Amino acid sequence: MKSAKWWILGALLVVLIAISWATRLENQNQNEEIQNPYGNVGGEFTLVSKDGLVSLSDYRGRIVLLFFGYTLCPDVCPTTLAKIGAVFRELSINEVSEVWGMFITVDPERDTIEKVSKYADFFHENIIGLTGSPEKIEKVAEKYFVLYQKIDHEDPALGYTVDHSATTYLIGRDGQVVELFRHRATIEEIVQSIRVTLDD
Repeated sequence: MKSAKWWILGALLVVLIAISWATRLENQNQNEEIQNPYGNVGGEFTLVSKDGLVSLSDYRGRIVLLFFGYTLCPDVCPTTLAKIGAVFRELSINEVSEVWGMFITVDPERDTIEKVSKYADFFHENIIGLTGSPEKIEKVAEKYFVLYQKIDHEDPALGYTVDHSATTYLIGRDGQVVELFRHRATIEEIVQSIRVTLDD
């Protein structure tokens, strides 16, 4: 059942991105004002940080870089968060004051508030670690079309890993997703998009 849900969400995300780009190209060709192609992605949420409850709306008026992962991730999460940390270091002091990162765990069973907070903070002080109940995490993930699935090791003593999508979401001052970054996006590309968003 979970496997079927995984592939259905994956197919929806692919279709959404394809439609978004088709809409963008059509509007460009017609020289019309481009509407947000990611208007159906994301939304308000409230999760738990080391300082208490955090809602996306608490950051209205600022820019947010949002990423989903888990602290025991062997590759994608540390490299992505390291990239986000590098993005912050490329920004000016004034720009950094208007940009925040959010790291939402998809492994709430193992990622305690303390663990996810220390992990996020290691990469940059502007990155907030967030967790919640499995049910709340699932609801937030569905809003952002995030795919994740627990994979058990053959040896039960080794526990499990979590396969998950690796998209970073750029959220504008109004709380709406304005751009999606794949794992291969460069620091320079993200910095440039942030600066454009800050100027909007």
